[in-house]
Amino acid sequence: MHRTLASSAVAAVAALASAQSPLTTTFIGGNGGANGGVVYFDLQLSVGISIGALDCNFVSAAGSVGAVDLLTCPTTHTGNETNAAAWTLRGSAPVASQNPTFTPTHAVLATPVTLLPGSYGIALRNSALLGHAFTNGTGSNQVYGNADLVLTAGAAQNVPFVGAPSLPRVWNGRIYYGVLPGYATGGYQYGSGCYRKVRSFYEFFSAGTLFDLANSSLSLLNSGGSYVVLPGLTTFVPPSANAVNLGLTDDSQTTITLAGTFSFPGGSTSTLNVCSNGFISPVANGTSFAPGVAAFLAGATRWASWHDYVPNATHNVMFEQVNNVAYVTWNAVPEIGFPGSACTFQFQFDRTTGNVHLVYQGMSQLAGSHLVGYTPGGGALDPGTVDISASLPGTITLSAVDSQALAVASQRPVIGTTANITTSNIKPGTILGANILSFVQHDPGISAAPFGMPGCFQYVGLDATHAFLTGGSSTNGFGLAIPSSPAFAGANVFTQSFAFSPGVNVLGVESSNGLALHLGLN
Repeated sequence: MHRTLASSAVAAVAALASAQSPLTTTFIGGNGGANGGVVYFDLQLSVGISIGALDCNFVSAAGSVGAVDLLTCPTTHTGNETNAAAWTLRGSAPVASQNPTFTPTHAVLATPVTLLPGSYGIALRNSALLGHAFTNGTGSNQVYGNADLVLTAGAAQNVPFVGAPSLPRVWNGRIYYGVLPGYATGGYQYGSGCYRKVRSFYEFFSAGTLFDLANSSLSLLNSGGSYVVLPGLTTFVPPSANAVNLGLTDDSQTTITLAGTFSFPGGSTSTLNVCSNGFISPVANGTSFAPGVAAFLAGATRWASWHDYVPNATHNVMFEQVNNVAYVTWNAVPEIGFPGSACTFQFQFDRTTGNVHLVYQGMSQLAGSHLVGYTPGGGALDPGTVDISASLPGTITLSAVDSQALAVASQRPVIGTTANITTSNIKPGTILGANILSFVQHDPGISAAPFGMPGCFQYVGLDATHAFLTGGSSTNGFGLAIPSSPAFAGANVFTQSFAFSPGVNVLGVESSNGLALHLGLN
């Protein structure tokens, strides 16, 4: 039974309704600055937030292009407007085409900006062709807030960090943000530990997002115990007159017999099970029309371009074998709910090499989600979605085994209690580890490659160290006593774990993610 398009739309609207609303100032304008100028305001955060996008009001010519940089300084912008050294660039939001003045121009930050609880000065600096619209402050129009954050306007300069600022000035715009997870139950984890190994890869395209793999290809090269994923090494081979129509229907599957044995990481087979919804497995693997990461990783081995396809008598899945290659082609197969749509792509299974190639032609994208990738299944570790088009023409190297990276987590730190900081995924053979505690956060992290730890990062300052013996255990708990004085409430403490694991790199040390702890009263 297919979920209807109407029910999909209802679910999408419900998800948007439950999302965090943006914080809005005003868009009435009344004044404005020179192109390339800057506006300032302060933010006070009671929670950690991740800023993903901005709406801005510009006075520059409609259609102008450029970017808005978001910079921060500690506590407040006041007194720092002419001190360029006080400011740190945190992110940039490209503007592809400016909307007319008094109309919000939406700009998505290339990388979301994470701010922990506390007070910040904010500077929004325009590139050369963009000029901010703002409103003169009156004392009664300068504060905007909700339970998460309070924005206090503000000042402006025509040349960033040069000359006396004009004030008070109210930035016209919206801040789109989400509350960081973890503060209610422990801490906010940022960055990642090094040397995590995964056997799977995938990209998940949620409904309504652009499927950007049309007219592209990728190749999975069998290295024996795993795959190396490269840009496509083969081209599309149109089904010949000898190709067999598999006669698949909506949510169906069938078995094809190969002319010989096909070897893949972890096994081999002389048959393949083909599902109408765009995935192939060595054995029967269900006919689900709804791509899902959990089902993808838990099921059988799967090569997937998983989507809700509806083959028919004219546009079906075709199969033929030429020499040592088996070709399975979705031949202009429609999507659910759109009989005139057409998706054409092809899996190529090379029995000589054990390589698998996925080649796309035209792909309509009118309905539902897609999942593209490979997994050995059976409860494989979730590698997280990867942007395939951005990752290739590089490589995606998979492992023969799944292995979690070193990780650190904590109970919620409350004044006057002891928070248990736990280091997990300690490798066998590791004898010694350490927790580093600091009031300094490095996000993004500092590369540890120069110290013989390629792929590892330092996420905290080196203020205090708690060393521990593992005793052969894969986890270690450390009790952090939180002072009882209310003066410590609201402080942010950062921690990271290290483990001395011989053989992981030249130094024999690996690192965990970073963990931000916000000390609370209760």
